[in-house]
Amino acid sequence: MKKIKLFLIRFIAQKHIKFITEQDVLRIVNRNLYLGDNKLSDEEIGILKEESGALLNSMLWKFMKRNVEYLATMKMGRQAKNTEDIIFGNAMFHNLFIIEEFLNKIEKL
Repeated sequence: MKKIKLFLIRFIAQKHIKFITEQDVLRIVNRNLYLGDNKLSDEEIGILKEESGALLNSMLWKFMKRNVEYLATMKMGRQAKNTEDIIFGNAMFHNLFIIEEFLNKIEKL
């Protein structure tokens, strides 16, 4: 039964999810930013640093983060029906952490 479920999930994901490749990802390498194989210019890096700082300090980010944390807490607490719900709630917290860490790294370049 698990194999059938996994097959169906993969099949649906291939049809409806856009896959991201390394060429689509912004990477930080030795205080430089790369989009795919292309190194960003100092001007582009400066713009991204400014934008990441503005986003981290914005009220929008604070409210958005608080809302996602609340939803994750509810998913792990009152709304949890099984262990998958708790894992999902933890994943929500983990995703917030990864996003915030990425923005902090860009801001500190």
